[in-house]
Amino acid sequence: MLRYWRLTVTANVPGIPQKIAVAVDGTNLNLSWDAAANATSYKIMACEDPYGTFSDFSSSGTFSGTSRSYTYSAAKMFYYVVAASQ
Repeated sequence: MLRYWRLTVTANVPGIPQKIAVAVDGTNLNLSWDAAANATSYKIMACEDPYGTFSDFSSSGTFSGTSRSYTYSAAKMFYYVVAASQ
């Protein structure tokens, strides 16, 4: 006997953060971006090599809000922002 199941999944998949801006003031790094649709939190990923392994730059996991400030020491960093929905 064959049985077929129909499964429909609907989720509020978050959009992609847009217009990421980086401002540097001395050794302070200020990142900001437009809110992503359906996002409830964000995570900033960074790496010194654009082709390297990116890791959690904030070291604090996800957070709400659309901006973060950090003190930096690396001469060159590459960033991207991940949106999450919980």
